[in-house]
Amino acid sequence: MGDQENDKTLENEVKITSTEKTENEALAKASKLIADQTQMIAMLRSKITQLSTRCTDLFKANLNLEEINQQHKKLNGELNVELSSLKPKGIKLSYDTNEPEKETTVFGTKI
Repeated sequence: MGDQENDKTLENEVKITSTEKTENEALAKASKLIADQTQMIAMLRSKITQLSTRCTDLFKANLNLEEINQQHKKLNGELNVELSSLKPKGIKLSYDTNEPEKETTVFGTKI
């Protein structure tokens, strides 16, 4: 019986050693996973910052485009008023007639 008890003790020691090794491996894998995830989080935070900055820049650019568009509409309106004032004088512009542009004068002034 003494031999069997020694065998059980030996088996228990082997199991403990094997369990400790498995736990150490699991801890090592968990540590690596945590390190990888931490690195991934840092990279994603950096990407979020870059995208946020880009969105802010695009928003500012869009505001500038809206301002340019408003100025363009204003100038276009002024140009339409000026062109409309030429029609009663009988002046035809080349884009109205599909003819090549000619040198034309109104009251001696080139237009």
